[in-house]
Amino acid sequence: MAAPLGFWITQADMVAFSLHLQQTVPRLKRTSLGARVVLTVLGAGLGLWLARPVVDAIQGESVPTDGDPSRAAVLLVCAVVFAILFWFLWPSLERRAAVRTNRRLQRLQQTPAEQPFQLWLDDFGLHCVTETSNSVTAYSAIDRIDETPHYTYIVLSPMRAFVIPNDRVDPAALASFLAELRQHAPQTGVPRDLR
Repeated sequence: MAAPLGFWITQADMVAFSLHLQQTVPRLKRTSLGARVVLTVLGAGLGLWLARPVVDAIQGESVPTDGDPSRAAVLLVCAVVFAILFWFLWPSLERRAAVRTNRRLQRLQQTPAEQPFQLWLDDFGLHCVTETSNSVTAYSAIDRIDETPHYTYIVLSPMRAFVIPNDRVDPAALASFLAELRQHAPQTGVPRDLR
C-alpha cells in the first residue's frame, strides 16, 4: 500500500475546486458561459446608455443627430468597448462568488479556515481523516481523478471531491498514491453532468 498523504487544506484550495467545477462539469460550464454572454450584452447596453448623453453634449443640440453616421460609429465603439470590458470582468466576478460561497459554507459548517487532512488507501477504499471527521470512500464511488498543475482532485460526484494541493505534498508520494488509487478505481476521465 502507498504511504499516507498528509497536508493542510485552506479556503483558497476549496475556491480552486469550485472554479475547477465551473470549467469541467458540462452543465456548470454552459451556465457560466450563458451568464458571461448576458453580462457582456448588458455591458454593451450600458455602454450605449452612458455614451449617448456624452455624444449629444459634444455634438450640441443644434446639430441633427438622428441620421449622423459619426454619432452611430461613436455609440457602436462605446458599446463594443463596454462589452469587451464586461467579457473580461466575468472571471473575477466568478472567483469572487466562489470565495463568498465557500466562506458561507465554512461558517454554516463551523469548520476552520485551514485544517489538516490525511488520506490513505486500504482494501476497503480511500480513507480521509480531518480534525472533525473520519470517512471511508469505496473505490467504486470515485468518479475520476483530475490533475492540474496546482491541484489533484479525486472527484466523487460533480460537486464533491478530495482536493490535494500538489505543492504541499511530496511529488513522489503523490505519484505512488495516485498510481495505486488508479489500480483500485479505474477512471473513465469523463465528467458526469449534474442530474
